[in-house]
Order: sequence, then structure tokens, then C-alpha cells
Amino acid sequence: MAAPDLKANLIGMVRAGQGVPLKTGKPLTGSSLGSCKSGWYETLPRGVACLNDLSTLDRDDVRVAAARLALPDTSRALPFNVGTSIGAPMYARIPTRKEQLQREPGLEAYLARPATASDPEDGAIDARPSNNPVPPELTRYFAAAKPRLLADDSAYAERKIAWSREFDAEGRTWLLTADMGLVPKDKVRQKATPQLQGVDLAAPGAPKLPLAFTWLGDVKRFKRDASGTLVDTGEVWPRHTYFEVTTQSTRGPGGMFWKTTDDHYVRNDQVSMIKVRDGGRPPSVKAKDKWIHVRVTWGYLVAYEGDKPVYTAAISPGVDGINARSQGHNTKQGIHTVGWKLFSADMSGVDKAKEWAVDEVPFVGYYKESYGLHGAYWHDEFGRPKSHGCINLAPKDAKWMFGWMDPAMPEGWYAVAAAPGMGVPFTWVDVRP
Repeated sequence: MAAPDLKANLIGMVRAGQGVPLKTGKPLTGSSLGSCKSGWYETLPRGVACLNDLSTLDRDDVRVAAARLALPDTSRALPFNVGTSIGAPMYARIPTRKEQLQREPGLEAYLARPATASDPEDGAIDARPSNNPVPPELTRYFAAAKPRLLADDSAYAERKIAWSREFDAEGRTWLLTADMGLVPKDKVRQKATPQLQGVDLAAPGAPKLPLAFTWLGDVKRFKRDASGTLVDTGEVWPRHTYFEVTTQSTRGPGGMFWKTTDDHYVRNDQVSMIKVRDGGRPPSVKAKDKWIHVRVTWGYLVAYEGDKPVYTAAISPGVDGINARSQGHNTKQGIHTVGWKLFSADMSGVDKAKEWAVDEVPFVGYYKESYGLHGAYWHDEFGRPKSHGCINLAPKDAKWMFGWMDPAMPEGWYAVAAAPGMGVPFTWVDVRP
């Protein structure tokens, strides 16, 4: 909290298993601390935290040690392993074989079937054992806490789940989810995740704007022949490629073409043109501010430091683009600020009368209510409208943006709020058609 009062502004969050460094290790004293009976502690680099039944000063507490197993690896583009459930209970402890058969009708017949082949769209079940034993931290936790058999949640069909590790027990392999649930690995489909990465415009020798991005598919390369006619070279730029272009255009076979910086030509309706924002930075953005220019209909963003573009990436905006409609999924236009950053956040909703849920969406920066920039691992359609209104990024791009944009994440925190009154800056987000 911003001050030792449970009604004070929330400025950050710490996840179970994490430890936040303290300023002195001694509780604050005074007459106004009654809202926290076990004491307020000053945290670094700012704020205070209440010692209560959700926190402890003992880093070896069995609850902390177990929860630490479920923490993500935030050095990775995808901090958790991810997949899609085909429908299963979520257990709160390791079930015996008898308990599995009781809770999962038809389990013996299901496990006797051979694993299905991989489906590029939905993925496949990985039936291989992990060859990992039950972590001793979990064994101690189960013995001390004696949790009931089932967790509050269910790994219902089509739910996107996230897990930190897997181990073998009671004849199956179990996935330890981010919230300490256990899901059978044989009921989760896994598939390849997006590998697209944008362009670090500030890197030595990096290409410069404008750039073209092949968002639809492979795009043919054209070149002028001896007579000056544009002809197909037989070569292509592969789908999801960035390359330098000029603003020089000319008419050719089937339409207008942009000239590239290496004297090739590309049809302009087959690429997105990524360029510096017309008119420069918005009036509210100062010369040294960080800001992000988002083009919804063109499917890209450019990150700036003042007037200098430093990174660009393809995005997937709302499936309705900029068209607002009742219960639709458009991306909100306007100038906003990043108010909260979270290493991951659960997202859910209802679409066409069907519930959906994605656990632990990675590298989230909320800029307007529940709208944010975040990584998306469940599709590879960047450059095209795809989301429920948020700005989807490929995981590698989301990780880069998260590390670059303000507010910065303090050591040991899982989420941080921009707090200008405490000297914590934010990043501007300018969303345009």
C-alpha cells in the first residue's frame, strides 16, 4: 500500500511464494496502525505491507516453499508452460488411483487409448512421463495443510491453463498450475507457441522506418527488367517478415507497389506499412516521455522515447477493429496511460454465449480499464484482428515491451502501479485507426 492504512492506494502486489525486500525488518510503530494487528512493514523501494494471515516473515514456511514451486520463470518469453484442457478435474492434492477413477468416469478406457496425432490448430496430448518425482516441498505442504481433494476451479474443456512444472505420481503425470492446482497431463493439449519477434529499432545496424510487414502470407518479390517493367523474380518474403521500404510507389501488375531499399518492389495491399507517426508525438507527451503509437487497422505499434522510435511489432487488435457495437470486441481509441503492469493475469469472459478463460496471460500492461497490451500464445495471427479488444503481441514482443515501459517492476513484486505522486512514471499509449 502507499501508506499504512488498508484504505490507502494499492501500489503493487506480491504473489504467493515471492519475497519482497524490507527496508528495516522492523514493524512501524504509532497509534494509527490498528488496521493491521500484526504490523506494517516498509517495503523497498517504496510502500508498506501488512503482516497478516496471507504473509509471513519466515521464508522457510511450508506454504511459501510450496508456492515458490508454482512461480513463473519471468526471464522467458512465456513464463509458464501452457496448453488447453480437454476437460478434467483440478485437484488440490495428489489423488489416489481410486479417487481418480471416482472423479473421472471412463478413465481406464481413456488411458488405454493411444495418444492422438498432433493437430496444428489444437495441438496434441503429450503422454510421456516427466520422470520427475514429487517435489518434497509439496509433500510437506500436503502433510501440513491437509487440503481437500478438489480445488475450487475445474480444468473444464477449452480452458487455457498454465503450469510451472510437472511430476509423476499415482500412475500419471501431473501439472502444477500457477494457483497450486494439479491437472493430469494426459488431458491437456499442447502446441507450438508463436516465435515472431518485432524489430529493435535502437539496436546497432537495425533497419529504419518505414518497414513493410507481411501479415497475410508469403509475398512475391518484383524487380524491374531491362525495359523497366516490373516482373516476378520467383522469390518471396515469407509470412511474418519485416523489411525496409521507401515511400516511393509505382503501378505494376495488379495494383500499386512500394519500392524497397534494395531496389525490389512489393504490392502495397499485401503488406502493412509501418512508419513514423504523422505529426510527431501527441501534444500531451513530453520530449523525454515513453509512449506507444498503436495503429489498429494497420496492425502494428511503435514504441518511442520522445521523438525516437525504439521498437516496432505487429499486433492483433480487437476482432471488430475500431467499430464499436453492442457486445462487440473493438479496440478503444484515444490517448491513455499504462496504470498497472503484471507479470501475468487471468482473463475470462463470455463470447457468443460461451464462457472462455485464459490463465496467466503473460506480460500485461493495462492502459484503460480492462484493456491492455499483453502477450498471446494461443494464436499466431499477428497483424490481423483477433482479440476481444486488447492489443495482442507475440510473446517475445510482449516481454520486450513489458521490460521497457514504465512503471518499472521493483524486485520481488508481481504487479506494480504507476504512482506519479510517489515519483513513479507511466507510459503513454496512443491508439489510432
